[in-house]
Amino acid sequence: MNKFCKYLYRRAPILDKEGKFIFFKTTKACQKSIKKAIGDRIITHRRYDKSNFESLIETYYSAFKFTVVRNPWDRVVSTFHYLQQPPLQWIDPSMSFKHFVRYELARCGTKFNNHFHRQIPNCIYCAGKGELIVDYIARFETIDANWRYIANKIKVSSILPHINKSVHKDYRTYYNDDCIKIVSNIYKEDIEFLNYKFERGSHD
Repeated sequence: MNKFCKYLYRRAPILDKEGKFIFFKTTKACQKSIKKAIGDRIITHRRYDKSNFESLIETYYSAFKFTVVRNPWDRVVSTFHYLQQPPLQWIDPSMSFKHFVRYELARCGTKFNNHFHRQIPNCIYCAGKGELIVDYIARFETIDANWRYIANKIKVSSILPHINKSVHKDYRTYYNDDCIKIVSNIYKEDIEFLNYKFERGSHD
């Protein structure tokens, strides 16, 4: 397996049985909803390994490749709430968001749990010279419109089901300046490449 193929393998993408698409999934950015919408066409990481991945990925250059990204500050809030819920409960349900960011996330960064991984590796070949590995970057914030475009390309329903949606207030209500800065530092590359910013407004 060559170096680039190994890089793709580590991303654990969703492959299409028909070889028409490759979905580079991002935690807390519609991945379960998209898997539901695609249905039984998917080949997940559990159904391939290093021995057969290279042959499966032969369609890479002709397949439609896409990912979904999300505002890092919003994604951290969503992930925090998700990991407080059973059966996972990686985060103490009694812990406040600010305490978590200042004393756990600031210390461990993306290594705290794989749900906090950076999004850039699903967009560009970081081990290379910034080669874009997807044809389309959808955004969580405009996913309904983005999904209609994707659905037309891969020939599935244009209606995206909403699955595993975490319940929380507007992400901006959880932050103070210190927490904004901590998340900014951890996800600096995501924020710059994907052109996200912390939207200040009436919720501050």
